[in-house]
Amino acid sequence: MSDKVRELVEIPQQFIRDGSQFLTRCTKPSDKEFSQICKAVGVGFAVMGFIGYFVKLIHIPINNILVYVHNYYTSNSSSSTPQQWRCIVEAVINRLYFKIIGDPTSALSLPLLPCL
Repeated sequence: MSDKVRELVEIPQQFIRDGSQFLTRCTKPSDKEFSQICKAVGVGFAVMGFIGYFVKLIHIPINNILVYVHNYYTSNSSSSTPQQWRCIVEAVINRLYFKIIGDPTSALSLPLLPCL
């Protein structure tokens, strides 16, 4: 029984010893080290922000095209056949092609090309 009590008392004492050793080894960073850390964190924030911006920049037009095509085809028929899904895919590819390659202002007003 006394071993269990001694072990129970020893755990917090070991934690306090380890914590005090850690604090005595820690030093305050110099001004140069602090500025380097701040610059590294700032660059990391900027890089992550640009990555998020470009992902959103690409995602929004593609999502709008897919929603437009889905709404166009679901409003014209109640059930979709494989032929209609092929037409949907072709329409998305056509709109993306004209959006990327063609004039961006006219790409929004292009009618969907009919499937044969």
